[in-house]
Amino acid sequence: MKTFSEALYNEMIGNFYNCHTDNYDYHRFGKVTEEKPKKTGLKEFIKSKLRNKKYHSIYEIEQDIVYPIFGYSHYFEYLYEILNNTESKKLLAQIVAYRIMGHTKVKLPHSNKKYWDDLQKVEKLEDKNDSINPNFLDFMLYKMGLESLGYPITIYFSAIGILIDYVIRQYEYKSEDKKIGVRENDYVLDVGGCWGDTALFFAHETGSLGRIYSFEFVPSNIELFNKNISLNPELSQRIHLIKSPVWDESEKELYFKDFGPGSSVSFEKRENFDLKTKTVKIDDVVKNQNIEKVDFIKMDIEGAELNALKGAKETITKFKPKLAIALYHSLEDFDTIPRFIDSLNLGYKFYINHNTIHAEETILFAECL
Repeated sequence: MKTFSEALYNEMIGNFYNCHTDNYDYHRFGKVTEEKPKKTGLKEFIKSKLRNKKYHSIYEIEQDIVYPIFGYSHYFEYLYEILNNTESKKLLAQIVAYRIMGHTKVKLPHSNKKYWDDLQKVEKLEDKNDSINPNFLDFMLYKMGLESLGYPITIYFSAIGILIDYVIRQYEYKSEDKKIGVRENDYVLDVGGCWGDTALFFAHETGSLGRIYSFEFVPSNIELFNKNISLNPELSQRIHLIKSPVWDESEKELYFKDFGPGSSVSFEKRENFDLKTKTVKIDDVVKNQNIEKVDFIKMDIEGAELNALKGAKETITKFKPKLAIALYHSLEDFDTIPRFIDSLNLGYKFYINHNTIHAEETILFAECL
């Protein structure tokens, strides 16, 4: 069996001579401009070498590029070893190769004609006369009815978000022999509720006897969350909003600046961090609210996933829920998050999925058999 370093090596060499011009997500990052700010770090180091030097042999590539990057491979080796199928292992090598070499060299699985065709179909659902400006980057949220996609849901959201959540279904894992997702009657912890998109998706999937406990604390996000939930009165009966950030301990004071999905937080008072709240631990919420079971936990909370998982240790140990945890916020998360879950010795099997054509939205799935 290949090691991660060998898989990454093969992936990089296999993509080295590519020069893709159709692999850039302008919806997420805007139009390409002539001048870009200089970046530092591993990715830019590799890209600059590829731009500025002609390589005449594989040996030169090995010595100058491939070998140096393996100093970072320890972030991925553990995950690679515990992934439960070849599809996930191959995808991990692709993701890391993309992060190193960029969009002109590596195409991720969703970078194909279907992705763009599906996005165009979703864009046609936008009501251009009914929109909300969330004051976040260049986002504009249009009112959309999702009946044609198979969901009796009305929502203010972005087309790319609908594509990822409802068409690609990023919090559901599918391979030839495995499916992990929310099932009928499941009780779900939606950690990182944002604008209500995932809460509504899960509420549809779990049916009338299921329950969604959604965690969101940023005021502007909560305002949009409540608006979207109110548009769906039947589903709203299954959704419970908990207005607190999740951490590994409760009642810890947190300062933050409201910037929607990009809000900044700190445990120390900082300039312009004018808002304040207190953390909750998932184990405490489950006990205090008498949540009778937990079948599925989704987390996408801007890098706080590991601490949130530590605060859910008792819940995970007791109920052994299916897990869908964001990994993409830092390199360390690719190592520390699966290592922590595996350390609980509960028999979890691990898989990954990736739901965009760029570096964001890598999700770790784990299930006890």
